[in-house]
Amino acid sequence: MSNSPIKSSLKKYFVSSFINSAEKIDNLFFFIGKTTGWGSEGPTFGTPEDTRINDIDIMRNIIAYKAIQPSDINYMIPKNEWSFGTKYDEYSDSIDLTIDLTDKIYHVMTDEYHVYKCISNNDGGESIKKPTSTVTTGIFTTSDGYKWKYLFTIPEQLRKYITNDYIPVPIISFRSFDEVTQRQYDTQKNAVNGSIDYIRVTSNKTVNIASALYSSLFQNGNPNTNTFLTVYAAGVNTVRFASGIGSSNFTNCDLNVVSGTGAGQVRRITAYNTTTKEATLDAPLTQLVSNTSVFHITPGVVITGDGSEAKAHIALLPYDSSDPTKVVIKEIVVTNPGKNYTYATITNSAFNNAYNSQPDIPTFAVVLPPPPELDSTKLFILVRFEGTEGITGLDTRNDVLQYGIILNPRLNDTDSQYLDELGNPIRIANTNPTTVRDMIVESNTNTPLPQNLFTANRYVIGTESKATAQIVSFLPTNETGYGLLRVKNIQGDFRLPLNLGFTGEPLVEFDQNGKVWSFDKIEKARIVTILENPRVTTDIVFDGTTVLGLSGAPNLNDDSILIGVSSGAYGTVLGWNQGLTSGDLILTDVHGSFVTGEQLDVSGGGKNVASINNIKNPDIKPVTGQVIYAQNMKPIVRGPEQLEEFQILLGF
Repeated sequence: MSNSPIKSSLKKYFVSSFINSAEKIDNLFFFIGKTTGWGSEGPTFGTPEDTRINDIDIMRNIIAYKAIQPSDINYMIPKNEWSFGTKYDEYSDSIDLTIDLTDKIYHVMTDEYHVYKCISNNDGGESIKKPTSTVTTGIFTTSDGYKWKYLFTIPEQLRKYITNDYIPVPIISFRSFDEVTQRQYDTQKNAVNGSIDYIRVTSNKTVNIASALYSSLFQNGNPNTNTFLTVYAAGVNTVRFASGIGSSNFTNCDLNVVSGTGAGQVRRITAYNTTTKEATLDAPLTQLVSNTSVFHITPGVVITGDGSEAKAHIALLPYDSSDPTKVVIKEIVVTNPGKNYTYATITNSAFNNAYNSQPDIPTFAVVLPPPPELDSTKLFILVRFEGTEGITGLDTRNDVLQYGIILNPRLNDTDSQYLDELGNPIRIANTNPTTVRDMIVESNTNTPLPQNLFTANRYVIGTESKATAQIVSFLPTNETGYGLLRVKNIQGDFRLPLNLGFTGEPLVEFDQNGKVWSFDKIEKARIVTILENPRVTTDIVFDGTTVLGLSGAPNLNDDSILIGVSSGAYGTVLGWNQGLTSGDLILTDVHGSFVTGEQLDVSGGGKNVASINNIKNPDIKPVTGQVIYAQNMKPIVRGPEQLEEFQILLGF
């Protein structure tokens, strides 16, 4: 048991806040850089020193920045692949979330990428039947006795985030025509706050039937001899029992038809006449029962707590004739999980009365459901650099020794309107790419939608939310009355349907010409859903290098240091695109500002080796932003056609 004041909920808060910040608040960039410092056997691999002077050195050496998109970040949970013959842990709301998540294996991923939560392990048995159901409500039982809850399926586009130890948790906010996404959406929608999914029998499943209740109920100890006096039709709420049943009072017990006609019906007995053996039921029968239908009578399960509507009953194991003095509880079957419970117990008085104060009264544990993200306290970031990404500094063959994440760097503006009173740039580099979203819409009249229903480059507005978006294109779908509206530059949140069978808000088209706004007066269509995954049409990348256009053709080596004779500025050579009489010199780790027309010296070498014709400064103002993650690594020698995939797993 952990005594740490740091709760797992705080760790989850940090993870969700990080993702929310990347989506809506801050601008995060992945960077690579530093071409000199150590070789393949260098001593500084790992985490750089956390000092301000070291952060400044990191920022001066950045070659390229690439925007981290929300789709690059995912919640992560431990990877537990389902394996035949493994004993899995039952989920319990008493699990210590600060220490037990690595010890308790209560969720699994199958080879079909389905993820399940283990509700019951059949009294500690081995799992020998792979769960396969994707039912989006309740729990299901496999033939090995395990009970599972389907959570989600990892979609194909997220499987690249699966590591040896972790799997991603997709976050679904919208309905979808995609089956995998829609299943998870339905699972989330069908989850009821504070529902009781499972009641565990924690002790004394075997009950002595010598109690007053069972000695009169079970003829010769066999519960499978209980039958009705005659046939009772659907709609009846009073029944009589056959003459062999004793005279105990079965009021507040449960009648469970276990075999024969009408099997599966469970009713609470609200009144019982011990003379006539007539039972009044809490609800009418929905199916006929006959005089050969077999029933069990068990103590009524009374659930008490701060929620409402939960109902359950006892199910017994098949009768064991080798021990006629015992009856064994198989499970507590939850027929209505209820809602809004933060605690719940089984009222013991019902069992005390039923078992005549026997010492072996069963005890129970009510299990409340886990949070949907399975207590994710880690996130995974995956960024790819492919080829040059349009960055000058990436078209050379150089070592890369550092990578990391930088928060809110500033654009290297020179226009006075973007500078503060001290001449420093104020615009933060933006991570928002040109993104389009696909919106499924439907006709108001269930008639085909014309192809010219929406006009490209105009706008739509939700009549209720007042959210807006610019129209990219529209095409009717093959299903009559539906269409795909592609939009960009969404502002606000359109109101989506509450659930399947509902429609969202109407859309009206409008245009803007200067200060004049013109609105159509008719509703074009209604929103069905916005597809979950945005279509990013361009990556956001920035160049961190300085490029000097030179007159002269000196012989320069990579990692040489060039010094401006008049300015005193200096930088490290990253690349030299040499011509016969001129060329472009690519520098990193630049200190100071070079000036056009000045001569360059090579540190420890030639003097006045070339003069500067023009200067292209970095896209990002050096030493702006905040380095929030940095890692040293062994040299990666880049080529212009090379692909690197960087993975960062962050835990809080």
